[in-house]
Amino acid sequence: IEPGYQAQEITGGIFTGGVSGMYGSGNSNMRLRFFGNFNPFNRFGGSAFGDIGTVKDSRDDSDFQFGFGLDMNYRVIRTSPFSLGAVLSLPFDFHSRSDDGYEILAINIESHTVYLPVLSPRVGIQSEIMVSPKMDLVIRGEYVLASVNLGKWTYTEEQGDDESKTMNANWDYRGAPEINYKGWMLSMGVRNTFFSSFTFE
Repeated sequence: IEPGYQAQEITGGIFTGGVSGMYGSGNSNMRLRFFGNFNPFNRFGGSAFGDIGTVKDSRDDSDFQFGFGLDMNYRVIRTSPFSLGAVLSLPFDFHSRSDDGYEILAINIESHTVYLPVLSPRVGIQSEIMVSPKMDLVIRGEYVLASVNLGKWTYTEEQGDDESKTMNANWDYRGAPEINYKGWMLSMGVRNTFFSSFTFE
């Protein structure tokens, strides 16, 4: 430490958050993720996140996707410039697209914007590499354990008097498109470190 300077160990009031891009080749899933970490420099930590992106369904159509979830991270290797550990991720996603509609008087076809919730737990490995005192590069690979539809494609229809009803989507002879998360997903992003406040005595 140079004369006139002092060092202080900060044990609390540290927050990290960032953004990452994700890609899964199994169904061309592309996501932009915003996340905030808890216990970012301890052996055990995690994060809360929100996602937005697109994913291909069984009809080979790209559906809009948005969601949120939680990560749990156990750092097997934990040093100042580098960490490596196991990750358990629990993303909860909503998917949106138009249904096939139905014919009215054999002339008009009315379609609706429909939604499908999916839970797809994953396990993987994650590394955090320091690139500056306040910024880290975050690299992750994760494998999808299951893809669970939490219901069917539905839409909400107004019934009057401020009432609404949830209706099942209308599909043609091909049936309902399916979304099946599978295989590996890779992600790369950056996170920044923030200090709530600290004082020198």
